[in-house]
Amino acid sequence: MSTHAPTAASAAALPTGRLALCLLTLALSLPGLAPAQAQREPWKGAVFRPSSGTWRMEPTPAGGLDLVPDDPSAPSSVELLLPPATPGALQGVELQLAALDPLASSALAPGATLEFSAFGAVGGQAGHPLGTLRAVKQPNGGVAYEYDFSALGVSTVTVEFFDGPTSIAVYPGVPVGPGGSGPLFTPNCTCPTCPASWWCCWLGAVYYSNGVWYNAWNCAFPIDWFGNSHNANRVAVTPENPSVPVGELEACTLSMQGFQRLGLTDLALSGFTPAGASYCSANPNSTGQPGFIMAVGSNLVARNELDLYAFQLPDHAFGYFIVSPFQAFVPNAGGTQGNLCVGLSTGRFRSQLANTGTSGNLLVHVDLTALPQPNGTVAVLPGQTWNFQCWHRDANPGATSNFTSAYSIVFQ
Repeated sequence: MSTHAPTAASAAALPTGRLALCLLTLALSLPGLAPAQAQREPWKGAVFRPSSGTWRMEPTPAGGLDLVPDDPSAPSSVELLLPPATPGALQGVELQLAALDPLASSALAPGATLEFSAFGAVGGQAGHPLGTLRAVKQPNGGVAYEYDFSALGVSTVTVEFFDGPTSIAVYPGVPVGPGGSGPLFTPNCTCPTCPASWWCCWLGAVYYSNGVWYNAWNCAFPIDWFGNSHNANRVAVTPENPSVPVGELEACTLSMQGFQRLGLTDLALSGFTPAGASYCSANPNSTGQPGFIMAVGSNLVARNELDLYAFQLPDHAFGYFIVSPFQAFVPNAGGTQGNLCVGLSTGRFRSQLANTGTSGNLLVHVDLTALPQPNGTVAVLPGQTWNFQCWHRDANPGATSNFTSAYSIVFQ
């Protein structure tokens, strides 16, 4: 394998590639939800694609991510591109929002809005809106939460309140508002027992699973509901009439307006199997951290749905992915500062050479019918194992190159 690091010379033909979603997983713990069948991976940022407005994505020292809009007064949204289920249906997504700083959130103007929407297959039709959970800051400083099922034509829902994992009240047959909007909740954040932090009243987490919508807060407080007040920190809403036969969950969006920044700490998916497994440690690059690689999508050859995602790379560095049917471990291969972890018959994704820009990430779509090899391209066959790694330029402190960790996939 030649040791020439990726350069800008071959970048002219760079395709855009599809933005992939890093599989950041943990088990969902809400009542009635099965644990996520997946491994936990570091939460990283450029797994979102701006769908409106302009965003910056800034990693935090704690390993989270801040979404920073260039114009906080304008509505902006980002898409979460979810991996296809392998096998079965991708059932649920949980998005954890970082606790808002009390001073920052108390300074939010009335009308500041967060929205989380899901899209998937309903009645055999793909791309259907499955609902929206909206949180809007009120003139009195509190927050109103609204579930919107207008796109589904739902007329009644079941509402359940939780104190931690314990169900404390269930209301079936609740009519939704005009046009399918609602129900609406107004937490009482001025109660004496509630901490003096407005972030306590903001959206702490969003859960969507098999047609059921959840939201959660960072502390329990009274929720005004039809004249009743339940001291709860979770509310679950299930569409009833008509019932929603939900198939594969395909995409989600997160929107906000009136925020200087929004902190995200974790993402959980349920109902899927990871495409492969990580192996081989990487040496730190000039960011002070090792680069990582993940594959997102399906290991089923017939689907031909696979993306490679490398992150924690230096900014403005060129790089491309390499692949081999064999594994290896060659420290400082060819004078690099990294470990080469793929073996003989190494192919290079040269036509997909890319620059990390300001995100420190590289993302490419893999065509399983034309995997690069030294003598041309080959089609992946069921039963084969292929190993992937990312090779990138660096300056640490002088001009050099490095490798990410590696990722192995057994195709079916």
